[in-house]
Formats: sequence, C-alpha cells, structure tokens
Amino acid sequence: MSTAPVYVYGVVAAAPRGLGAAAARQPGIGGRPVRLVVSGGVGAVVSGVPDDAPGFGREALTAHSDVLEAVLADTTVLPMRFGVIMDGERALRDEFLAPHRAELLAQLDRLDGRVELTLRATYEEAPLLREIMAEEAEIAAFHATGRGTYLKQIRLGEMIAAAIDARRRRDAEEILARLTPLAEDVALGEPRHERMALSASFLIPREGMDAFDAAVDDVGRRQQRRMRLRYTGPLPPHSFVRLEAV
Repeated sequence: MSTAPVYVYGVVAAAPRGLGAAAARQPGIGGRPVRLVVSGGVGAVVSGVPDDAPGFGREALTAHSDVLEAVLADTTVLPMRFGVIMDGERALRDEFLAPHRAELLAQLDRLDGRVELTLRATYEEAPLLREIMAEEAEIAAFHATGRGTYLKQIRLGEMIAAAIDARRRRDAEEILARLTPLAEDVALGEPRHERMALSASFLIPREGMDAFDAAVDDVGRRQQRRMRLRYTGPLPPHSFVRLEAV
C-alpha cells in the first residue's frame, strides 16, 4: 500500500468498476492520474501530490474542479474543499473513510442524483439609477437641488444606497419565490457588492433541471436590461455537503 501523500478531490459510493470513464480520463492536479481508494463501500477520488503542492494556485484549482465535474458526469460525488492532502492511502482509509463511513454514506444517499445550480443576479448600473430617480421622488428632488455641498453629496449617496438595498431585498424575494419551489434546498451567499441583487445555490434533482432552466429563463426575461444573470451548473453539490469530517 502506497505511503505517498494523496490529494483528495471527493467521495463517491464505491463501485466494482471503479471510476467512471469520464473521471478516469481526466488528469488531476499537476497532470497526475486520478484513482479511487476504497473502504467499506465508500471511495475517495485521489491523485498523487505534485512536488510543488504548497504553491497550489489557479491552475490547480481548475484541475480540482475539472476532476469533480468529470466524476459528477458518472455518479454522485461529495466534493472536498480545495487543498485536502492525506498522508497516504492507509491514513486516508483509517483516519477518514472508515471512521466517517456512516456519515459519508448518509450524505451520498441524501444527495444521490442531485446537482448544484448557481445564480447570481447583478443590476445594470445606469438602468438602476434611472429607476431610482423615476420612482423615488424624494431622492430625485434632493438630487436636483442638493448637489452643492460635500455633506449633501454624502446624504444623497446614503439615500441612493438605501433605495438600492430595498430593491435588492424585494427583487431577491421575487426571484427566490419563482425558483425555490423547484429546488430541494437553497443556500444563499452574501452579495459581493451593492449592485448584486442575489447570490444563491440550488439543489436540484437531475430530472428537474429542464424545469429549473426554464424558470431561470423566465427570470431573465422579466429582468431584461435591468439585471445581468450568471447561471452556472450542473456542479457538484458543494453548498449542500454537511460533513463534520470535511
């Protein structure tokens, strides 16, 4: 049994055939071949660790994601966070797979046949400001008469920020009301900046993806020229893995 360190991508239900075809063809970090380490009905998707592992960067992160997406093409996977290294296959079995077997199997069962879809909705700046001026009479009046001093400029900025925040809450609720009934679970992220109305991940059964795609298209039509939508997936269910072990 190899005692060399192994890089761990994720966990799958062990199958007699080993890794699926897509994952078996996908090179891991540093071009290392990907393999399966099995213990008690669960398997860890691993590869060797490149010599420059402490310097993991963007290329390694891309390889990590590519391996997980290749595995997802064949089976359900519990993705590990980026950068997990174990001290060889024995340590992987004895310290992770065996002691957490029940938890891993329970999560694999809960997420079986599910994928993660993510949606980020960001306001277009110019239409957003025009909308605020058209709908908020107090802000429009203050803008017209109150631009003369520094303090008034600060106050105007505060009023606009409050109006954007109110729209963000309203619009996020409207989008979630359209999409949440089609999802089994939803994970909300913090907006990265003030013009981001929504950052959310949805847990979707594979057979429900077409309906969810259509609902996102509907949201896009409703928000056309007002928001930009960034819709990605299917992805491994990163946001919905709940394991003490990881």
